[in-house]
Amino acid sequence: MKTFIFNANSKKVIAKKRIRKNQILKCLRDHDVLSYADIARLTKFSLPMVSDLIKELILENFIIQAETPELKVGRPPNTVRLNPEAAYIIGIDIGRTVTNLVVINLKEEIVADLNLPAVNLKNQQTLIEDLQDEIEQIINKADIDQDKVIGIGIAIPGLVSSSLGKSYTYLNFDGQTIRDLIEERLDKRIVIENDANAMALGELHFGMARRIRNALVVNLGWGIGSGLILNGEIYHGKSGFAGEFGHIIVDENGPLCACGKQGCLETFTSGKAIGRIAKNLLKSGAKSRLLKEYGDRIDDVSPEAIIDFALKGDHFSIDLLEKSGQYIGKCLGIVINIFNPERIILGGRGSRAGNLILNPIKSSLLRNSIMDVNNDVDIVISKLGYKAGSLGATTLITREIFETSHIDMGQFV
Repeated sequence: MKTFIFNANSKKVIAKKRIRKNQILKCLRDHDVLSYADIARLTKFSLPMVSDLIKELILENFIIQAETPELKVGRPPNTVRLNPEAAYIIGIDIGRTVTNLVVINLKEEIVADLNLPAVNLKNQQTLIEDLQDEIEQIINKADIDQDKVIGIGIAIPGLVSSSLGKSYTYLNFDGQTIRDLIEERLDKRIVIENDANAMALGELHFGMARRIRNALVVNLGWGIGSGLILNGEIYHGKSGFAGEFGHIIVDENGPLCACGKQGCLETFTSGKAIGRIAKNLLKSGAKSRLLKEYGDRIDDVSPEAIIDFALKGDHFSIDLLEKSGQYIGKCLGIVINIFNPERIILGGRGSRAGNLILNPIKSSLLRNSIMDVNNDVDIVISKLGYKAGSLGATTLITREIFETSHIDMGQFV
């Protein structure tokens, strides 16, 4: 396994030189082409130090000399840039119905992405083999050397401790964490994260939370979750479980939730819940154009089909989304009264419904929040689509190349 990436949880002493190299790489990521003098100014390192560090980074293949335009007078400055082909990162978003994979290069440009059938999170025997097969497929599509893949970020639904590399909902391997097991099998740096938090990371680095300090990213998927962005960072809470938005109880006498409680928001508004409600209503005689399409195959009606038919004007499907939006807006009112975010970003596959889900959420939010707080918040649909989670998962690795904030500087005291 390549070791030039930081492992913030490692017991190894992290060299100051590596930290300085990270700072230089971050400057080049943010500014593209820079001269040695530019880098010295941005990092506040001495010019001789910058020169020495750049020599090493060139030998490591992380950066390359950039072409410098000829000057009429004087000697052109030495300039460098990131080598985008030096390394690649894979991000994986394991959903309950589909797995999305993405490959980015060192400049964080998308090289390839792929939607594949969901892996079975409950089948511990085949999970690693399935993941390995899907990783091979995305590497082949990207047409890259597997040895250049320096890390894999994985987004998983349910309760996850990213710092421990452990899922509390799925993937319990007799004391061995899923992170350690996959690292051992693939010989790659692995970082895992909750799927909604990964989606929030995707929005923070690539999407509509860029330059936003406080935001809430809501995952409208098979389940319902959220990622909290506080002061420009993902807020995990004490145990890493913050953001379980879908488990706000809206009806104590409601359906039983997977968490063991009754009437959680997720039991009324998740993709799974909307599908269940639709099937029950159709079997009870409700009218919908879905019946013409599915006939006696009502059990095959999916959340995706309901959104498709709603977008085509089916009143039954529109009503389902409207009721879902009302519940979501009510719970968001509770959250923003406490949290006061600048922006709420709706993502996940349910966000494809667009205004059909956005408008009832806005209406309900207005009725269930303090007016001044409501006036401060902007509610938008994600533009990253299904790639938000997998892109966010890549940042779990890239932050170990470009950032230093996650490193405990007390190690050097």
